[in-house]
Amino acid sequence: DYCSKCGTEYLRDFRTRNAAHVHDHTTGRKCDDSSCGGELYDSIINFGESLPEETLQRAYGHSYKADLCLVLGSSLTVSPACTLPEIVSQNGGKLVICNLQKTPLDKVANLKIHARCDDLMNRVMEGLGITIPPFLLTRRVVIGKSETKLFVRGVDIDGTPYVFLKKVEVSQNDGPSVNLLNEPFETPVNDGVSDFSVKLHFMGHYNEPTTVIKHVQTGKGWKQYVLQFDPMTGIWEYFLEIDEDVEKST
Repeated sequence: DYCSKCGTEYLRDFRTRNAAHVHDHTTGRKCDDSSCGGELYDSIINFGESLPEETLQRAYGHSYKADLCLVLGSSLTVSPACTLPEIVSQNGGKLVICNLQKTPLDKVANLKIHARCDDLMNRVMEGLGITIPPFLLTRRVVIGKSETKLFVRGVDIDGTPYVFLKKVEVSQNDGPSVNLLNEPFETPVNDGVSDFSVKLHFMGHYNEPTTVIKHVQTGKGWKQYVLQFDPMTGIWEYFLEIDEDVEKST
């Protein structure tokens, strides 16, 4: 969803759409930035609604310049997106369509491949000599201290807030755990250097289990961790990516 006031986009690992009417995009939530407080809207585009103008114009620009357009699985029947491959063809670019069914642009395509998209792309990558890496679910978590509270929050690669945690359990210096059930995940903590055990509970769309981060806090600041989950093994691994703990021990 995105803020109608400041324009910030937020990634959510839960259903953002709450409106009862198809063309009502209000979510009933406010901007995560408390200094803004703008209304949040979902970014879903329903039939009969326009694509974002800036995105569409950028796509048109690329279509006029493209040497090749590869269409994967699209029916090429929904306007205006379906006009983009034709623009490529009309301006000297080559058009390749991969679809198990017929499309309106089959006659102008330089190549039509009746296959599944995954099968085609596997062959393309083989031909390019590029190995397709196994899928790893990657998450980023920031843990830090502000005044007297420890906070835990999910972020995207660019630092944008990303809500994918359902619950957090925090234990300080092997003490009792505190359950944090709602965003923002914050809890009062003692001063001084502390060892924290932070247990993360995820939304579970990938059947990912809980995992624990061992976090050392030396002052007021934060650390960012990268977590990677392998669905084939069911195992999480994590490493420290950014350390902004401002009072590090020497």
